[in-house]
Formats: sequence, structure tokens, C-alpha cells
Amino acid sequence: NTRGDLSISVPKEMLSYINQCVEEFNNYYPNVKVNISLEKDISKDKKETDIIIIKSEHTKYFLSKFKDDFLNLEEFLSKYKKHFKYGSLENVSLDNVTYGIDLGSNPYLMIYKKDIYEKCNINLDDIKTWDNYVESSKYINKKLNKNYKFMHNYKNIDLYDIFLNQLGRGYKDEKGNETIISGESIRAIELLNIFNKNEMIYREENNSLIEALKSEEVVSTICTATDVYNIIEKLPSMKGDYTIKRIPAFILAGNRNVSKNEYSLLVFEGKNNKASRTFLKFIIENEKLQEKIFKDEKVLPFNINVYKSKSLNKKEDFFNGENIFELVYDVYRKSPNIKYNEDYEDIRKNINKTLKFINDE
Repeated sequence: NTRGDLSISVPKEMLSYINQCVEEFNNYYPNVKVNISLEKDISKDKKETDIIIIKSEHTKYFLSKFKDDFLNLEEFLSKYKKHFKYGSLENVSLDNVTYGIDLGSNPYLMIYKKDIYEKCNINLDDIKTWDNYVESSKYINKKLNKNYKFMHNYKNIDLYDIFLNQLGRGYKDEKGNETIISGESIRAIELLNIFNKNEMIYREENNSLIEALKSEEVVSTICTATDVYNIIEKLPSMKGDYTIKRIPAFILAGNRNVSKNEYSLLVFEGKNNKASRTFLKFIIENEKLQEKIFKDEKVLPFNINVYKSKSLNKKEDFFNGENIFELVYDVYRKSPNIKYNEDYEDIRKNINKTLKFINDE
């Protein structure tokens, strides 16, 4: 009968998620008092924090800076490895020791406004590569004498990340060298330049994806799985208007699966280790809770067993009877595991400057 206190630091975006986890946890463990606080300055408050939720890209930085302060969970998590996508725990590990879990991922998909492509006799199954995508986009605007956009308002750096990750690269290679001058990076930048030079990207910064689709100016775009479920919920009048596919590849038979890790959970060493392990065990094993959170928060499950759920694997009328959940899982399962490095944020800032310089030329 676990007792004690538990202090969890969480970013605002994940507050509702963790609140649901804690509420259900306390139904089973009422003698554990859980205190949830918005993101703390860990360099000052780590002794008062048992569990921290952070963006996945910052995880390696925290692990490298505070390595001796985190709880070694290697043995504890060994029996749960089958619950996670292969390789997904690398991001919460350092020197072959695991200190937490990744709280799922958000696969990228492509949606197409069916009637626009049908007017131009374009078979969506023929759009297999980015070259196909760009050429079909130019053809549509020429044939219909329109100025449609073919990508929502992603920042250049975000599109670069998607393209680079699609090619199996992060910001550093296996030897620790930055990849900005690698062949994969050059191909990602070239594709980004094509999108910008052909004015394919919707640049109304104040408009959300939902607003952009309502305007009918954006006829196809990359979107996350979370976006897809928000579209189903918020645009019921557009039911049947869209087709959903994997994103195009760089080459025929190339990779069409990309997924972005979003948040990680790390556990600090301290007097509440038992309560921390109990909480972690609870959220890993409670598959019904992950189902509920997905339905409520549109946050995808991290336990891959949940993807077998019959209640989630259903045909979506909005997308003409497609089993979206099945597609989402397949993209997630086949996506490259992108490794974030401890100086990710600094490298990202430098890449962003480079991209601005290139696009201003």
C-alpha cells in the first residue's frame, strides 16, 4: 500500500494530460499526495521535484546536465520494453541507462481536398514523391487559374526538420558531427526552397490550420495526427471532402513515415522513489487510461498495445471510411527514431539563421 508525496513539474500544454493521470492514479493510490506545478527552474528546484515532464528535444540536455540527479530506471523498465516502440527509449537514456519514458509521438500525415484534385484528373495514388507533389500543385493552379496553397503555415525550420527526419537524420550524425552540410540536409533545404520559390506555403500567420482549411485556400498540407483528429471534431461540415495519405517520399519507394516525439517523463532520485515508480508503473500498465486521454486530449498513446484497441480502430466517416488510427500507428511504427542531442536548441537556432539567409538570397 504505497504512501507518500509526489511532486510533478509539467509544461502548460501537458497539464490536462497529467491531471487526468493523477486523478485516476489517486483512485487506486489515495494515500499518495500528488502536487502538480507548472514548469519549475530545475537547476533550483530539483530537490523538490520527483518527476519532470519536458519537451523531448530538451531531454538530452537535462540528462547530460543533471545526470547524477536522475533515478536509474534500467532494471525497473526492463520488463516494459515490449510496451514501447523499438528504440523509443533511447531519447530518455544516457550511457546505456534509462531514466524515464517518452510520452508518445505525433506522426505526420498529408490531407488532400478531393474535389480540387478530381477537377484536374489527378489520381492521389500517383503522388508518391515530393516531385510529384510539387508538379501536381503547379498544374492545379495553372489549370484552374488559382493561387491555392499546398502547405499550411509551417515555419521554415519546422519543415526542414520534417524533411531531414524523413531522410533519417537529426542535427548530428552517429559520430557527433553536425549534419547541416550533409547530403540529407542539402536535399531538405532544396525542397524547402522549392516550396518557398513557388509560393506554395500559406503565410497567414494569424490563421490556425482549421481557419486555413475553412478559407479553402489550402487544398493540401502536412498535418500531425493530433491535427487530423481536431479537423474531424471541428470541421464536421467538411465530412467527406478530404483524403488522407502518408507524406510523399523523396524518391520512389523512399521513406514516407515521419513522427515527432513530443514530451518525455524523467524521474529524479530522492526520498519518493517508491511513489515515483508506482506512478510510472500505473500509467504504463493502465491502457484504458491512455485510451481515455487520447479521446479527450488527442494525445497519442505511448504504450503500443493500446493501438490494438477495437474502440480506437474504427472507420472515420470524415475521411471516407479510412481507419485513421491504424494508419497513424503504422506511420509511427515505421518512422525513423530521431536522436536529439544535448545542444539541440543551439544548433536549431544556427540552422534557422542559415535558412533565413538562404531564403533571403
